Amino acid sequence: MAANIYTDFFEQSDPDLHNDVDTARAALYAIDTNILIDLYRYNEDTALQYLKALGAMRGNIFVPHQTIKEFWAVRDQVRRGTDHEASKGEVRSAARSLNKAVEKWGRRSTINGSPEIIALKSEVESIADRIISYIDENSTHQVNGETDFIVSGLYEALGDQVGEAPTEQELTKLRSEFEARIKKNQETPGSADLDKGAERAPGDYIIWQQCLAEAARRSANGEPVDLTIATSETKGDWVRSDNGINAGSMGDGQVSSLIGSPQKRARRYLVREYHDRVGGTLRLVGREGLLEIADKVFEAAVSDEAKQQVQETTDEIWTYSLVETYMADLRSMRSLPQLRVLIATAVSAATGRFIGIFKSSALELANREDLRGFIGAYQTPLRRRSFVELNENGITDPPISYSRGDESFVMDQYVAQLVIEVAESNPVYAAMLDQPRSWVKNWIAEQDKGSEISRNDEME
Repeated sequence: MAANIYTDFFEQSDPDLHNDVDTARAALYAIDTNILIDLYRYNEDTALQYLKALGAMRGNIFVPHQTIKEFWAVRDQVRRGTDHEASKGEVRSAARSLNKAVEKWGRRSTINGSPEIIALKSEVESIADRIISYIDENSTHQVNGETDFIVSGLYEALGDQVGEAPTEQELTKLRSEFEARIKKNQETPGSADLDKGAERAPGDYIIWQQCLAEAARRSANGEPVDLTIATSETKGDWVRSDNGINAGSMGDGQVSSLIGSPQKRARRYLVREYHDRVGGTLRLVGREGLLEIADKVFEAAVSDEAKQQVQETTDEIWTYSLVETYMADLRSMRSLPQLRVLIATAVSAATGRFIGIFKSSALELANREDLRGFIGAYQTPLRRRSFVELNENGITDPPISYSRGDESFVMDQYVAQLVIEVAESNPVYAAMLDQPRSWVKNWIAEQDKGSEISRNDEME
């Protein structure tokens, strides 16, 4: 049988770039955990409109059982609202910094501990308490009961579109498959989450397999269905970073011409795996892209104000004080090699041109031959008392992650900027900025030189 260049290489044809209204209306939409958790980050009106949008898509919606399992596991941490908790943390941090400045001045003036100094510090704390109380009184989603309007709204919107729970045997099989793929160094969802521990690391793989199984079931008696996974994920085990779409620095990997843009690009191995298993096309879309699809394709009538808030809501649950505490804990643990890699990854990711640094660069910085026992150290500060007491945002993942597929350390651009701010304020950290800044300068020059050569070739 005759074949063309894409016959055995379907994933290279970029099928996900073809997505018109008819295609979008027929697709199956799988919901990742972070889409549900993000509902707690919107104001009440926007959250209600998002719930209404999910309801409008109900017949096309699928929620993997693992998604709901993860939602219930973290819901109590986040239902107070991460944004207002971040603001409270910043207020407390500012109050502490101000009092430290007063104490420092007092020591120099030999009047530290005087009634006046004590009164000033007390006034600062009182003002901070009043601001925090005001934030609490004017924040939504602070619910002490067993339910809230988001949970009841999800119950109404999703109906019976949640997948069945896997048996213990099925769950054991999925975990074994994940471990086997990792041991064989095969690309797989979840490979960027190994630092989360054996219990949590396979979560993304389980979600992926549950999506595949549901799509195959719905395709059994007819045309293969396309699958769009709605997720806030940016890590390299899911999201492509080629073709000018930077998974780390651009957040949603913008492809403006598509229904549901800005859209993420799924890794080609996922596109291939889905096509081999189901026969359809795999796409990824962010939280605002899903809302756009609900509005334009399923006539959910979403207001411009709601769209704007969803678009402006970012994953900025890390704050300056949290990053500062995290880095201080790494230093106190004598994890200086990990600290060097953290700072280097931040320098690279903050440029917006890259998403982190390759394994080879990390090994050079850490003066190591391999990464055995290295990555797990990034999880330890999250369990230390100093961080836990400040962590009111429910952070469970380190600010840096390792992508096995790309063999690189990656970081969100916003977090990277915070890491650099902290590093520049501390002489010990600041000394670790020089080498990665030199590297990044050379990388950008090489990239720009390559682009110039490419443009000249095209002109010729």
